[in-house]
Amino acid sequence: MSEPKLAYSEKLDEIEHQCESLTRARGFFGKQDEFTIHRLTHDIENQVTKLISSAPFFGYAAEMMLATACNDKTRLDRAYSDSCSYEVNESVDLNYAVGLRMTGHIMDAVKILEQMTFCSPPSLKALRNLIDAYQYLGMHEEYIGKLEPLIMRLNLTPLDENSISSKEVLRFFSHKNVSIEKLTEFNLFLDSFFCRNQVGNLTVQSETVSDEYEEWISHLVVFDEKHDPIKVSELNDLFLEELMDQEHLDEISDLVVTRFI
Repeated sequence: MSEPKLAYSEKLDEIEHQCESLTRARGFFGKQDEFTIHRLTHDIENQVTKLISSAPFFGYAAEMMLATACNDKTRLDRAYSDSCSYEVNESVDLNYAVGLRMTGHIMDAVKILEQMTFCSPPSLKALRNLIDAYQYLGMHEEYIGKLEPLIMRLNLTPLDENSISSKEVLRFFSHKNVSIEKLTEFNLFLDSFFCRNQVGNLTVQSETVSDEYEEWISHLVVFDEKHDPIKVSELNDLFLEELMDQEHLDEISDLVVTRFI
């Protein structure tokens, strides 16, 4: 990498860290006052504008990061379009897919990743991201029908089935006469909840649990960072409150118990 490109890359890394700080400032656990958020956003915007004028490829990548941090899909779409008009690059599509997922538009991200995965030659980075998205959403049939043959053809090591889309979970819903699509619908709502509240750095652990009376799916949401237990409790209450308003999810919400810890 040439010296100017190295400098631009370092600046992009700096902006990325600032966008992470902005995301935390806007998020449920790190919520800051509007003045602080405006100041952080304005400072990053100035840096992004300067980077676009001197190095458009890096600048538009930074603009997508900022749009993601602001949870602004319109801005993200515009930055992606501007970036593509300057240079078509795999990393641009991947960054766009990541931005879509983080702003609560995971199915749009899946479409981008599918296009990249099933082109010739396939993008292995997109494939890994698509596997993660399918498993996260519980899209087990899509994983089996679309990705397993490709994984075998490319001689890749398949991921284990300790995921939301595991065959154990599939058997559970079949036994309950509930379509797996209902689980995907529920997981879409869960993902949207995370994104609206800008809650990140988490892992969703899913398993079937039973006692002498009934059987259910346990969604255990584990955060990578330690948060105030009171705030975690408030997040649990907020999730349940919003879930109760989703009448179309009543059938599945009786079978899936979600807890944040």
